[in-house]
Amino acid sequence: MIPDQVGGDHYASLSIQPWEYFVAISPIEEIRGAAKQNILKYMRLKDDRIMDLKKARWYLDEWIALEEKQLKEIK
Repeated sequence: MIPDQVGGDHYASLSIQPWEYFVAISPIEEIRGAAKQNILKYMRLKDDRIMDLKKARWYLDEWIALEEKQLKEIK
């Protein structure tokens, strides 16, 4: 489970969360694209502005962690 899920605990009962599964099976380019798409989506929503921005930040943090991992693997 992803401990810092934003906006509820609706994935808490799953053994692996959808984002974790997606990252595990997808090429890096697809992960980057999905992160970017989700960031843009949540930045444009206005339902709960603060929550939506927190969700966008969550995906940005995931993207940053992915890039940091990639850099470590290259070195």
